[in-house]
Amino acid sequence: INSLKTKPIVFGLSSWDRPEIFTIKEAENVYYTVPQVIHLEELSNRIKQAFGKEINRYSAYFYDAVKMLAEVVKQTGTDKRTIRNALVVSTYSQGASLPVMDFDNDRELKTSLFDVYQVQNGKLVNLTASIIEIKESTSTASST
Repeated sequence: INSLKTKPIVFGLSSWDRPEIFTIKEAENVYYTVPQVIHLEELSNRIKQAFGKEINRYSAYFYDAVKMLAEVVKQTGTDKRTIRNALVVSTYSQGASLPVMDFDNDRELKTSLFDVYQVQNGKLVNLTASIIEIKESTSTASST
């Protein structure tokens, strides 16, 4: 990046979500996204109390996936084809990560929520609210 003699805007993925990254001078002004987790603090507190371990946002998605899978296995049994077919049409709404987990015809989550961050002055700034505000004002303006 230094050899470019410019300040490029770099979009990173969730692998940037580590404190040691945004203290590096070259990370300044970089944007990156991470999945939102609606009940991370609540789940984190429960896990820490029960097991004495810290978790991160990805733990919440894994936690929900295992709970969703366990519910399907309880309803369908252990045949993997039956489980797969049941998961595709399942809806899970008791999760820590998303308000609702369900899948489209391509077996992708129908809804994914992300936070957008930028490194500014060696600190993380969450821009998600600003982006939502811009999106809402743009959609309101286009509908008038």
